[in-house]
Order: sequence, then structure tokens, then C-alpha cells
Amino acid sequence: MPPPHPWSPGYQGQQPPRPYGPPPGPRFDPSDPAQRKARYALLSGMWGIFFMILGVPDLTLLLCSLALYWAISSLRTKPRKPPVDAPAVAPATAARPGPYTGAPVRPQVPAATGGLVAAVVGLALFAGAFGVQMYYKNYYDCQTDALTQAVYNTCATSVSPRPPQWLVKLGG
Repeated sequence: MPPPHPWSPGYQGQQPPRPYGPPPGPRFDPSDPAQRKARYALLSGMWGIFFMILGVPDLTLLLCSLALYWAISSLRTKPRKPPVDAPAVAPATAARPGPYTGAPVRPQVPAATGGLVAAVVGLALFAGAFGVQMYYKNYYDCQTDALTQAVYNTCATSVSPRPPQWLVKLGG
């Protein structure tokens, strides 16, 4: 007989044992500053990349710098000790490190690592865009100073170094 569903009458909230996957581990704890910083790093890094794609590099620099700071500070925190009132571990699972085996708990590591990667990618995109603008500064200055459309269109051929076609098609 299958287990009762939540919408069936008389359901009391019993869940069948999980036949697959890891045992449920520690959840996100908003009162833990390391986990909070890890989540902030991940969100800030992703939004930084998103704003770089949208063409707002100033926000990218701010968000990715914050993400880098939060990720590093979250990864540097000492691991928490498991709760004192944790249930005893069965001998079969005692060899595997888990949430209640007495091993230090660091649930912020995946989110902090993701935030660190996102921050580095966002800062690399920002540095690349900034480098292109610095290298082709004459081209950008020519476009900014152009008073007519004809002069604007000749900027691609009249400056040195000549910008690549993808930059000219992009609109400079």
C-alpha cells in the first residue's frame, strides 16, 4: 500500500523513509554569519555578472568586489561544532562524515565557493571591458567628439590602432 498523500484525509505528516540520496544535513541558518555572507557572495556575484551583460560596469565592479570580500571572509571562518543535543550515530554511518558524526560542520562552503567563482568571473569581464576601452581610447574619443554622423562613421578607419570589426559593429 503506498504512503498517504498530504491531501488524503487523516494525513498526520508522517513521511516515508528516504530510499535514496544523502541523509538530510544542516539547513541554511540565517543566524550564522558565515552562511549569510556565503549567500550574499553568491547573489552579489551573480548580479554582478548580470549587470555586466546589461552594460552597467560600475555596478558590476561594486557587486563583484563585495562578493569577493564576502566569499573570502565566509571561507575563512572556523567550522562550527555540531549541536550538543545531537542524536547518537548508528555504527554503520559513523565512518562517513556527516551532520552528526562529531565532524566540524561547514555548510557555507558550496555557496561561498560559487560566490567566489562568480566574483572572479565578473571582475574578469569588467577588467576585459576596461582594457578594451583603454586600448582603443582614441576610437572612443573620436566617436564622442564627432559632431556629424559622417565623422562618426569614419572613426573606425581614421584612428590608430584600428578597432576590430566586432567592436565597430557593436557600436563602440
